[in-house]
Amino acid sequence: MSVHYLHPDFDRTESNVRLGVTSNESFKKTRLDHQLRVLEITEMLHRKVDLSLLLECFFIETQSFVRHDGLSFQQRSHFPAVFFGSQRQHTSRFELSLGDDLLGEISFYRSTAFPSRDERELERLVAHLCYPLAKSLDHQAQVQATLVDDLTGLNNRLALEQSLPREITLARRNDMPMSLLLLDIDRFSEVNASHGEQVGDDILRTVATTLANSIRKSDMIFHYDSDTFAIVMNGTEYNGAKVLAERIRKVVDVCYQYRNVQVMLSASAGITELVENDTAGELLERASEALLNAKKAGRNTLRALDVQQSHLSLV
Repeated sequence: MSVHYLHPDFDRTESNVRLGVTSNESFKKTRLDHQLRVLEITEMLHRKVDLSLLLECFFIETQSFVRHDGLSFQQRSHFPAVFFGSQRQHTSRFELSLGDDLLGEISFYRSTAFPSRDERELERLVAHLCYPLAKSLDHQAQVQATLVDDLTGLNNRLALEQSLPREITLARRNDMPMSLLLLDIDRFSEVNASHGEQVGDDILRTVATTLANSIRKSDMIFHYDSDTFAIVMNGTEYNGAKVLAERIRKVVDVCYQYRNVQVMLSASAGITELVENDTAGELLERASEALLNAKKAGRNTLRALDVQQSHLSLV
């Protein structure tokens, strides 16, 4: 129990003494509750491995300490920011690091300025985020490594299988069209057999870079199979997708040279548009069917499968 200095004229009755003790005990209890709540949140954060779930938990739970309308986390400049809530006029930013490792920058937003008291409280809370965040970022890097093709540096088939259902959901939620393109290098197995895998690998890397530089920022490209690439065309309906797909296909139609080896490249492509009730599997199956028809038509061409009209469209 704390001893308070009282003015000599103060009426030192039992009730007043009890009031002083009660206030002190109340303060200690509030402080203890605060510390226990912080520990509880810290334990919750340590149980979150997924980066998005971790930051969402932190966004929600810190509201009981400092009111804010939004939170964003930027790992590095070339990574998209993770954002929750609403972006407001006033911002409080903190740089997070663990040892020599820079984890990123976290920002809090609200419509009124953050007083120094709130900023100090946020700083204390952010300190409890560092270790769970470092663990989550390590996990994210490990997961990302399984989704990237070592040869081309593009996202791989597993990444497409994970991304396509999500992109379909977003397209429907936003009432936006979406198309899927599958592109295959013609007679690639013959190139491998004639010139060796080193030439074949270099061709794949060259084609991957060429395609990645030819698509729009809104599109997503994947190394789908040994010599097949998939491109998700967001916000693109059937007719527009055919025009874009043919332009993309033609960038592969070049003379490739590797040291003293020259190879004339061409590509076949199949495209289809997302329709009502499509699953990711059905969309992929239809694009594969369109690609197969392009190969049957003699290769070096594009076929688009129009489900709504129930016929194969010749481009």
